[in-house]
Amino acid sequence: MDVPEGKVTDIAVNLYKKGKVTEGRAAEIAGISREEFKEILERRGTRKTVEEKKDEDEKVEKLKAGLNE
Repeated sequence: MDVPEGKVTDIAVNLYKKGKVTEGRAAEIAGISREEFKEILERRGTRKTVEEKKDEDEKVEKLKAGLNE
């Protein structure tokens, strides 16, 4: 079964957004360079997973600190 090229890119972007793969691995899945993948993420307004995880980690730490007071 052949998957259309755009669909493979969509899958790679979704895996990256969910934190399942790195940016480099997602680009490899999509069959494009890492730089091209970064451009696609930028055009789609996709934030890097690392930034999102950092934000979530900070929220968790604040909640834990509040519970220990």
